Order: sequence, then C-alpha cells, then structure tokens
Amino acid sequence: MFKPNLLFQIYTTAVVQNREKLITDYRLADDIRDLPLEVLNETQLKAWAASLEKPVFYNRVCLFVAKTLRTYQQSGMSIIFGVMTVLALVIGTSFVFAVVNLVLFKIDPANFDTVGKPSFFKFIYYSFNTLVFSGIKEIDPTTTVAQAVSMAEKFLALFLIGIFAASMISVRSQRYSEQLNAVIVGLEEDGRIMESFIRDEYRIASIEEALVELERLKASMGFVLGYLTRNLK
Repeated sequence: MFKPNLLFQIYTTAVVQNREKLITDYRLADDIRDLPLEVLNETQLKAWAASLEKPVFYNRVCLFVAKTLRTYQQSGMSIIFGVMTVLALVIGTSFVFAVVNLVLFKIDPANFDTVGKPSFFKFIYYSFNTLVFSGIKEIDPTTTVAQAVSMAEKFLALFLIGIFAASMISVRSQRYSEQLNAVIVGLEEDGRIMESFIRDEYRIASIEEALVELERLKASMGFVLGYLTRNLK
C-alpha cells in the first residue's frame, strides 16, 4: 500500500535516471554538427535523419504516453483496477485456505464432518463460504485445529473488509493518483526538454519542422512518428 506503484518505479528507473545519457546519445556526429543542411551529401543526409528521428521519436512517445495516462486518469478506470485487486485478494485467500483445510483433511479426516469424500474444489467452495461468513453442509470443521483455521479465515475477512477498505481505497488511491500525475507531468516535461534539445542541436525551429524534414527524407520511422503525432491532437 505504501510502496510506489509499478508505473512510477519504471518511469523513475528507465527515464529519470537515464535522462542525461539519452541526450548525450542523441547528439549529432561531430563531422556534420556544424554543417548547414543544404551542403550535406546523400550519405550525410541519411546519417542526419537517422540521428534526428531518435530524439523526435522520444519526444513523441513521451507526449503520447502522457496523454494516454491523462485520459486514463480522468476516466475512473483506476477504480475498476482497485475492485479487481480486491477480487484477486479474495480469490487468493480462498485458495490458500482451501489448501490448508485440504491438508488438514489429508492428515486426519476426523478434522471435518464431511458428506462423502470432498474434492479440492469442494474445499475451495468451503473456504470461500467461510470467508463470507457462511458454511456448507458437505464440510464442517469438528476439531479444535480445523475450527481455529476457520476462525482465522473469518478474522482475515474482517481484516480485509475493515483495514483494506479503509486504507487501501483511500490512502492507496490518493498515492496512486499523485504518483500517476507525477509521471504524466514528468513525461510532458521530458518531451519539452527533448524538443528544446532538437532545436539547439539540429538547428530546427520546431518539432513540426523536424517531422516535415524526416518525412521529406523518408526516415525509417516516419510511419510510427506520424501515428504518434496524429494521436496527440
């Protein structure tokens, strides 16, 4: 609940910590850096375009991901993922206690009063019903150990309902929203930083002009850059 979410960790590790290295890698080769575009031969133009499309692609990806995350943030989908997390935890808890109860039954069938020989699925069914404070007639704990396991599962259900609902939904959602917003703002800033780098390093007035030049030179990533740009509008 209190650890950074996975997206925030990935952004911090993959982008923030490598920002300076990326800018260094995207610099023009020394032999063409100070030459006007008009005097470059065909080989040099290809090298220039191949070098330019990397920072342009980085800029487009940053802004595209930021826009996508902003749309996701405003859509309320995080609530659905929160519900899915709760359901996954309920399923996992039911499964674990089903295994524990099955082991107790294998050790000593007298731990339960059963109808016939219950299957593993029947123990999952029994465990789920115990978690929601119910029971089934096919399996009933009879010994102290089996009853203690049943009580532990019911206590855990109270823990999930109380602590998880109060803390997870409020605290985690707030932290998730803050960290998601930090990633969005960071990606937008990274896009602006890269655009400024392109203007200075490649002596191009804007990112739009860079895209036009790459299209004119038939850059290898032209289709991808076009798709990302169209989806930024």
